Amino acid sequence: MTQRIETTVENTSSEAVPTNEAPTDTESDHVKANVQLYEGTYFDEGVYKYVDIPAAESPFVYCEIMISNITDTSFDFSISETVMATDESTIIFPTSTAYFTGDGTEAAYIGKDQTLHFEFPHDQDLYPIIRDMKVTGFPKLEGNNYINNSIPGHEAG
Repeated sequence: MTQRIETTVENTSSEAVPTNEAPTDTESDHVKANVQLYEGTYFDEGVYKYVDIPAAESPFVYCEIMISNITDTSFDFSISETVMATDESTIIFPTSTAYFTGDGTEAAYIGKDQTLHFEFPHDQDLYPIIRDMKVTGFPKLEGNNYINNSIPGHEAG
């Protein structure tokens, strides 16, 4: 419960009055990142199952998460879906902002109708550099691992 201080005209003292208002979201409420996220595209590593099939014949449809505008406490992201056979891509989640949470090794986007949780696995030799991520809260992303092979000094391909 938050309290609002109200002063009265007759009395120069202040009185705490409880309210049901939610606390405002301020920059000081955000957690500082304890991982090093990179801008760029994190793609579904499932594409590697289809490397032996010519792209034009591939039945695979996959998602990509584009990361940008990284700060100490947040990052912007958008999600697209790509048809491998045609390389046609459609934005399925517009650019939004996720904030680091907990101990700074996870992040969350809390929208009006949806909450996405970003998890950064510790199983990489690169940690705290984040090359891999998992996302829950958006069915098309769940159960997949998303990787960025364009991190300077750690490119893979």
